[in-house]
Amino acid sequence: QANSVVTTLFLGFWTANTIHGFKLGDYIGIYAALGAAGAVIGYVQTYAFVFMGLFASLNLYRSALAGVLKSPVSFFDTTPTGRIISRLSKDQQTIDQELPVVLMQFLTTLASVVGTVGLVFYTFPYLGIIFVPLTLLYYAASIYYRRSSVEAKRLDSLLRSYLYGSYSESLTGLSTIRAYNRQDRSIKDAQAGLDMENKAFLMTVAMQRWLALRLEFFANILVLGIALFGAGFSKSVNPSKVGVVLSYTLSATQVFSEMISLFAQSEQNMNAVERVLHYVDLPPEGGMAKAIEPPPSWPTSGEIVFDGVKFAYREGLPLVLKGVSFKIQGGEKGSVLIGIVGRTGSGKSSLIQALFRTAELQEGSIFIDGCDISSLDYHMLRTSIALVPQDTTLFLGTLRDNLDPQGLRTDAELISILQRAWLLPKAGPVDPAVEAKFSLDAAVADEGSNYSAGEKQLLALCRALVKNSRIIVLDEATSNVDAETDSKVQQTIQGEFSSSTLLCIAHRLNTIAHYDRILVMDDGNVAEFDTVLNLFDRKDSIFRSLCDEARLTRADILKLRQEHSKAD
Repeated sequence: QANSVVTTLFLGFWTANTIHGFKLGDYIGIYAALGAAGAVIGYVQTYAFVFMGLFASLNLYRSALAGVLKSPVSFFDTTPTGRIISRLSKDQQTIDQELPVVLMQFLTTLASVVGTVGLVFYTFPYLGIIFVPLTLLYYAASIYYRRSSVEAKRLDSLLRSYLYGSYSESLTGLSTIRAYNRQDRSIKDAQAGLDMENKAFLMTVAMQRWLALRLEFFANILVLGIALFGAGFSKSVNPSKVGVVLSYTLSATQVFSEMISLFAQSEQNMNAVERVLHYVDLPPEGGMAKAIEPPPSWPTSGEIVFDGVKFAYREGLPLVLKGVSFKIQGGEKGSVLIGIVGRTGSGKSSLIQALFRTAELQEGSIFIDGCDISSLDYHMLRTSIALVPQDTTLFLGTLRDNLDPQGLRTDAELISILQRAWLLPKAGPVDPAVEAKFSLDAAVADEGSNYSAGEKQLLALCRALVKNSRIIVLDEATSNVDAETDSKVQQTIQGEFSSSTLLCIAHRLNTIAHYDRILVMDDGNVAEFDTVLNLFDRKDSIFRSLCDEARLTRADILKLRQEHSKAD
C-alpha cells in the first residue's frame, strides 16, 4: 500500500512538474521502477499468504485427524458421524480455501484504508476530521452486525452437521427404509433438514447485504464531504492534490466497506478453526504414560484371567459387567476353545470390549499371561489379539493391502491363507472369476461393496491367520456363510489355531458344540462356566434352556463333537 500511495503522489508531482531538475525520462524511469516494485511486492505477499495458509491448515488438519483417531471409543459413541465429517470436510475446506484469502484481502484493504487516511491528512490535515464521526459509524455498524452474524454462521455450521448426520443415517439404513417402504418419509425428512440449513445460510447472506448497504451509505457521505470541500476552496487549493485525494477516496470508500465485511467474514470463518481445534484438543485414550513393556514373546500361552471386573462404557452409565471373575488356561499344548453365550444384553460383547480396553475398568483387573492389561500400551495390547468380527470392514485398495497392510507375509503365504479360509480351492481347477476376485492385486471397492457378507467374514478370518496371535476373538465369525462352508471354516479354526486361546461369541449353538468350555453370561455376571455336556445335563442351566430353544439335543451335540474329533 505504501508503494501504491507513493506511486500516486509521484504521478501528481509528474503531472504538475514540481520536482526541480527532473526531465521526462526521469519521471518515466522512476514511475516504471515503482510499478515493478509494486508487482514484486504483490507477488511475494500473495505467495507468502497462500503458502503459510496451506501450511497452517495442513498442520491443523493432521492434528485434528490424529485427535479423532486417538480418541476413546466413547467419543464415537456420543459424537454423530455427520459432525465429524462436517468438521473434517466443510470446515477444513473453509480453512484451506476461504480463510487465507479473506485474511489476505482484509489486511490489504486495511493497508489501503490506512494509506488513504494518511494521504488525506498529509495533503489536507484539517480535512481529516471528517474521518472521526465516520469511523464511529463504521464501528457501531460492525459491532451490531458481528453480534448476530457470528451466531448465524455457527448455527449454519451446526445445522450442516445435523444434515450430514441425517444423510449418513439414511445411507446406512437404506435397506431398512426400503423394506418398510418409507422412502417418502426419508425424502421429506431430508428436504426438511436441507430447508432448515438453508434458512441459516440465507440469514447469513441477508446480514451481509444489510451491512453492505449501510457501509456504502457512510462511504458516500465521505465522498460528498471531500467534493464539497474541493468545490468550496477551489481557488486556494491545488487542483491536482484535490484530484488525487478524491480519486483515492472514491476507491477507498468501497475498500473501507469491503474491509469491514472482510473482518466480519474472517471472524465467521474462524468458527471453522474453533470447531476443528476442538478435535485437536480431544483427550486421547488414557494410560499411555504408565505403559510397561512386556517380554518380546508375550503372550506365550494365552492365559486370560478376569478378577472382579466391573465395566461401564462411560462414566455415569450403569455397569454392564458386575464383578466378573473367571480364568481361562492357556493353550501351551493345544488350542483352548471357549464359547461365550447368553441372551441379548447379558454382557457377551462387553467382555470383549473390556478385553480390548475400549474403556477403563471401574473395578477389578484383567490379566493376560500374568500381565495386567491396564499397565500396557493400547497398541501393544490390541495388536496381540486377533479379532474376527461379525461385521467386517474392508478398505479401498487391493486385497493384499486389506489382508496384510504391514507386508509381513509373502505372496505365497497369503495365497495359502486364502486357500485355508476356503476362498480359493486348495487343488484342482480354479474358476477364472473366483481367481480374479481373490487375487492379491484384486481391487477392493469402497467398504468392500464388491464382496458378499460371507466373503467379508472369511477375509476377516484370513486377517487372523496372517496375524497368528495367541488369543483369537470371534464374534459369530461364520454367521453369513452356508452350513458346508461353516463346517470347513470350523475345521480351519481348530486346525490353524492349534496353540491359541479362542473366545467365540456364539448365537448359533451348533458352532460351539465341540468347544472345550462354555461361558454363560447373564445380566453382566458369569452365570455358568463348564463343559458343554456338563451344562447341558443340568436341566436348570441357562445353557440347557438356550439349547432347548434352538432345538439342539444331546445327541446332536455328541454328533457334532464326534465329527470334529474325526476331522482332527
